[in-house]
Amino acid sequence: MIYQYFPPERALADRTHQFSVRIKPLSSNYLGVVMVCVGGAKPESVVMFVNPETTGVIAVSGNREVRDEPGGWTRLTLTATCTEPGNDRLQVMLYPKHGTPEHRGAILFGGGEVGRVIAAPVRTSGQGLN
Repeated sequence: MIYQYFPPERALADRTHQFSVRIKPLSSNYLGVVMVCVGGAKPESVVMFVNPETTGVIAVSGNREVRDEPGGWTRLTLTATCTEPGNDRLQVMLYPKHGTPEHRGAILFGGGEVGRVIAAPVRTSGQGLN
């Protein structure tokens, strides 16, 4: 497992974060990506499990995107929102060889990023929508 902690934004309206990483399969057919908001009374998590060889999603909770990129790379993107005010850390985890021995193998990782997602304000019909 590979992991790192990040501080989420303090304001509740700005606590949606997105993790994105490029992968290239070698010999693993089961990869896990997990985001967990921790530190408060109620941890919150989203997960995505994919087969790196086929880019098929095995299981997911939360918003996700799987996109092919040049050179045989695939970009995985997962989004999590920390709604519990006491959660003061965002933990991002990669499981490159998750599961039983027959599912374990190697993965190349590259270009990982964590960023805050800022939603555009919702417009109403009184603001130019007809």
